[in-house]
Amino acid sequence: MIVFFKSKRGNFGDDLNTWLFPQLLSERILKSPEINFLGIGTILFTEITQKLVGEKIIFGSGYRFGHFWGELHPSWKVSFLRGPISSYLLFRDTHHYITDSAYAVLLTQYQPPTKQYKLAFMPHYQTRNLLDFKKVCETANIKYIDPCQSVEKTLGEIASSELLITEAMHGAILADAFRVPWTRIQIYSHYFEGRQVAEQKWLDWLYSMELKPQTVSFSPLLNQLLPPRFVWRQLAKIVLNQLLSDVGQFSQLAQLSSEPILQSKVAQLHQAMEDLNFEYR
Repeated sequence: MIVFFKSKRGNFGDDLNTWLFPQLLSERILKSPEINFLGIGTILFTEITQKLVGEKIIFGSGYRFGHFWGELHPSWKVSFLRGPISSYLLFRDTHHYITDSAYAVLLTQYQPPTKQYKLAFMPHYQTRNLLDFKKVCETANIKYIDPCQSVEKTLGEIASSELLITEAMHGAILADAFRVPWTRIQIYSHYFEGRQVAEQKWLDWLYSMELKPQTVSFSPLLNQLLPPRFVWRQLAKIVLNQLLSDVGQFSQLAQLSSEPILQSKVAQLHQAMEDLNFEYR
């Protein structure tokens, strides 16, 4: 059984679990109600884990800031964690991680489409409804990627872009997997998630791939203050229009993990998947 956070509105990063892992996992793991498989997401915290009964398998999940577990119960099997921060918080070492398991998309038969978009923009799913991002992007001649649409459509739109501006971490991760240069933008998600939670999960992943923690700030003023939402919307539209008109800054900050690191991580993911499926054959 695949365990993940399920948003009512849909969220690409979380929903990727149910698209990806049925292609890779053994039938026993997928169908047994007594085996809980935790893959993509910052889902290692008590609100989710305390409800689980039976065996628990961690396959690239992230530890959520501020939630202390103590020692792992013997019913937990840790294949690997998302990054060195999660590894340290759970084991007090940095030896129990590979990277985010969303990179396992490269173990499937998925074929990325050809390039269609020079520049694409993807907000965080919780930020999505604060502003008409699609209209702003259309005005700026930028492809808008909806974080709440189907997984396969989102994968295709990320892969067919030449550069991605993203507030969604799994937008960046899949862009990195598909070799699409990406730049992180911080808009509003840190208010929903909590600033420490948001930063920890990004750093956990970035450090796992030896990437730099650099961000385009949506607006220093709007990131520090929290005006009434209708005021924020008006200010945000002006700021976003100005930001998207300056594509150069996003190109300059765009990054990709190195090819040797990516190939090494994919090989480690493949071996971890092989070992897991052999054990639960």
